[in-house]
Amino acid sequence: MGITIYAQNNFYVATNGDDSNPGSLNQPWETIQYAMDVASPGSTVFIMAGTYSEKVYVNVSGSSGNFITFRNFENDEVIIDGTGWNDPAICEIYDQQYIRLQGLHFKNNIQNDAMGIFIEGMCSNIEIIGCTISEIHFSADPNAPINENTNAQPLIVYGSLADFAITNLLIQDCEIYNSRTGYSEALAVNGNIDGFEISGNEVHDITNIGIDAIGHEGTCPDPAFDQARNGYIDWNTVYNCLSPYASSAGIYIDGASNIYIENNMVFDNQWGIEVGCENPGKTASAIVVRNNFVYGNSSGGIQLGGYDYPSGSGYVTDCMIVNNSLFNNATLNNYDGELTLTYSENCTIVNNIFYSNNPEGQLISLEDVVAVPPGLSFDYNLWYHPDGAENTYIYWNGTDYDSFDAFISGTGFESSANFIDPLFKSTNTSDPNLHLTEDSPAIGAANTNWLTEAGNFDIDDEARVNESLDSGADEFHVSSGIFEKNQPTVLSVFPNPARETVFFKLPQEVAPDGILEIFTSEGKMVDRQTIQNMTRLSVKTFKPGLYLAVFRTSEQTLVSKLRVE
Repeated sequence: MGITIYAQNNFYVATNGDDSNPGSLNQPWETIQYAMDVASPGSTVFIMAGTYSEKVYVNVSGSSGNFITFRNFENDEVIIDGTGWNDPAICEIYDQQYIRLQGLHFKNNIQNDAMGIFIEGMCSNIEIIGCTISEIHFSADPNAPINENTNAQPLIVYGSLADFAITNLLIQDCEIYNSRTGYSEALAVNGNIDGFEISGNEVHDITNIGIDAIGHEGTCPDPAFDQARNGYIDWNTVYNCLSPYASSAGIYIDGASNIYIENNMVFDNQWGIEVGCENPGKTASAIVVRNNFVYGNSSGGIQLGGYDYPSGSGYVTDCMIVNNSLFNNATLNNYDGELTLTYSENCTIVNNIFYSNNPEGQLISLEDVVAVPPGLSFDYNLWYHPDGAENTYIYWNGTDYDSFDAFISGTGFESSANFIDPLFKSTNTSDPNLHLTEDSPAIGAANTNWLTEAGNFDIDDEARVNESLDSGADEFHVSSGIFEKNQPTVLSVFPNPARETVFFKLPQEVAPDGILEIFTSEGKMVDRQTIQNMTRLSVKTFKPGLYLAVFRTSEQTLVSKLRVE
């Protein structure tokens, strides 16, 4: 019997359905695979609650403005369970476009080279939204030996074609956890991938790297395109990514290019954020690390550079670390400190807060490399250790400095830096709060020459300049921020994603008179108008992508993300 293609917009799948049914609400299909064989452009497949013992392949594509969505019905818990199957991936998307997976839980794939979701080939406009991936293990034995041939990957995207880049990739609001990944990562984009966003995800309890953007590994056969590039890694929470064989990072750049790492909370890993390039003769370039909270990571806070340049690794060039807040890193490896540098060229480190709390008083480590990084701009940061500036320690390319002043006079770097307690709201090492108090000396202390690089908004989506630019990730406002309050943004936006028209609605307690501004993800304003209580905005002329909607009154600023398809 051939497969029938149905011309309707909504389909339904239920564990008590039948694939010979029409896929309606009252006569649903039984298997997700059947839906992924026949769904038509512009349709949504609603999957009812239950556990589906399937490994599935997306065999259909949508079209521009007509995504095919596979999602849970209402708030149903939908588990796609890979137990007992031999195929490597629970869900594979190969050579498809305009596909959205939403609200599904992929779990239980236990075998070497196991994968949760695998995306490869001629793919574009793929969205993974609000999904959960767990229990993806390279072995059923928690004590199994680990080597370069033992791997598991909960979510992996391979740009493996020389003549086709994977573009418009969105991985948003997912949770990835409890996976033994061996030599691999929880969430990785690798090879010929040009244009992606990894946003709002929670990645935790992984036995290696949390989030990784990779280049130069031979994933794409053409070296000119073998590099993840032009992406955003933002608003993620990454913790407990701990490797038994190496010092893994919560967020890692390995040879990628032109990526913003911003507004993330990265804690209790080994390294917090690392920007490097493992392959000799190659580079990672144009990476901006800004407005992140990085704390409690056992090996160190932020690491920048090629670790064994030139023979054992590549190097890092034209990158920036700006307006981040770091606290109490290097909790076990006391000699790496808040900031560790290896070989880089033409990089800038400014306007950050580095609060060290390790018992050795270690602040900075520049490892033994060919030379002090050429073109390094390193100044205007705020430093602190409770033991005082005279009892801190810096290792700088073969030279030990036993005080912060000795480092400045010996190297010429950080001549405009401040060494003073930034007065975070809490320095409880088990649960710190890195927002600034109203008396913080970090308020107004940053150099505004790097205002553009810091971005228009801080870690709480609040305007970056209140009166003058503050050091660190938090721009002080009397109101607390989104992360601090742990509640959703109060500017209602619907529908979201939008295609033609979007509505904005204000909460009752907010004065209705104000200005609505729409910014691109690069900070360019594309629309500005006065609104009252509710407004309709046409987005027909907007390019597909992510925007920031900002409503301002004389007393308050409300922010929400807007995605246009």
